[in-house]
Amino acid sequence: MKVKEVKNGYLIVLERGEEVVKSLTDFAKKQHLEGGEIHGIGGVTNVTLGFFDTKKKEYIRQRFDANFELLSLVGNISLLEGNPFCHLHAVISGGNFSVFGGHLFEATISVTAEIYIRVQPKVERQPNPDIGLNLIN
Repeated sequence: MKVKEVKNGYLIVLERGEEVVKSLTDFAKKQHLEGGEIHGIGGVTNVTLGFFDTKKKEYIRQRFDANFELLSLVGNISLLEGNPFCHLHAVISGGNFSVFGGHLFEATISVTAEIYIRVQPKVERQPNPDIGLNLIN
């Protein structure tokens, strides 16, 4: 991971083999971030995306193991039980130009990823049992 401070936040360059969600979460913890916006692009493999089933109150997950363009990584940083939590969504495209998207559970960098974090004020999440997710308070 390479990091450069920029106005209002950071430019993070993830390198081949780094796991996106873990790397960003670890960075947020190290920097004591309590709120932020995340935007990025790059190349990934071993991607797990999710779609939240509101009736079952659980994610339907699908794994994608080929190499993909990370067309869009968007999300936010908030606090969950006092710890930084990265809530991320991703859109990926493969060699046949098919596009897949959803909640990002994991992805490994295959080439690089260029990600901006814009620091924001403190945001907290708490469990919402009616919906089955940890929502921003």
